[in-house]
Amino acid sequence: MHTRMSAELVSVRVHDGVAVTLARGVSAGAWRGAPFRDEEWSVDTFVRQGSGWRCVHTVVVPASR
Repeated sequence: MHTRMSAELVSVRVHDGVAVTLARGVSAGAWRGAPFRDEEWSVDTFVRQGSGWRCVHTVVVPASR
């Protein structure tokens, strides 16, 4: 169960109908009774659909502390 999920948006790039975001975040909680806390980078790719955006791909990788 997650007790914390937070992220800070670092960068947004928009190219025609595609946007790529970069964020650094923290995920914390407990899994099978064991506590965890991970710092991670997240890259999301969005495509424009009609009047909104849809996330089509996400990559999450560990960040050094």
